[in-house]
Amino acid sequence: MDIAVLYENINKLIEYIMTPSSTDIWSFIATVIAPIISAAAIVIGGGFALYKYHTTKNYEINLQILNEVYVPLYAYIVKQETFRYIIMQDDNYKLSFDENPIIEINSTKTEQKINASGMSVESITTDVCGCTRKAFIEISETTNFGLASPELVTLINMYKMVSYCSSGNQTTREKAKAIILQGKIEHALVQEILTGYNFYHNKLKLRKCHSNLYNVTNKQFQIAATITENEINAMMASLSIVQDNEKNE
Repeated sequence: MDIAVLYENINKLIEYIMTPSSTDIWSFIATVIAPIISAAAIVIGGGFALYKYHTTKNYEINLQILNEVYVPLYAYIVKQETFRYIIMQDDNYKLSFDENPIIEINSTKTEQKINASGMSVESITTDVCGCTRKAFIEISETTNFGLASPELVTLINMYKMVSYCSSGNQTTREKAKAIILQGKIEHALVQEILTGYNFYHNKLKLRKCHSNLYNVTNKQFQIAATITENEINAMMASLSIVQDNEKNE
């Protein structure tokens, strides 16, 4: 039924109500009211189908953004901050979040090698638990930039450039400038990642985690677990016993 016919039937209904006649009521229902109800059902059904389509499509897109943009970067931050909590809280190794939003931890060891020309010493540098700026950049390159926010795309590409400009052994004004800018970008990156992750997680109405092990805000991920010195000492004693037993076997 097109709009013109529907409009005509509505006018007939109004005319019938305003000027009652001897017209057979069943004939009137069949010729006027039934088509109106049928058309209304089609309009309502079509509207509901369209609403359901858009709702499902939006959910799929939001889920794709969460999985392909924010989850890999968020997972890296969780791993990094767990490592920071375990290793980097001691005064000898302390790296605060304010000064080092992205951790750069490398381990260097030397190996002696014997070849035809004699003995040589080679230094081998490896990252610790994948916590390096290079590792972060490699993960960021897997981001679906077509779905990412303009701010995230901008910050990631800025970060790649300042990481390159801040490398090398020479001390220059340009390097100093790049290192300062790098710290500012790292803070903005972490905030954008956490904000985006929390936003789409909430938008999708996924189950919220309430844990006493960690806290997540739009600015920082923090391990909230409390481990006392007594607990650490007791565990070290247990580990020593296990180690001694293994030596005696």
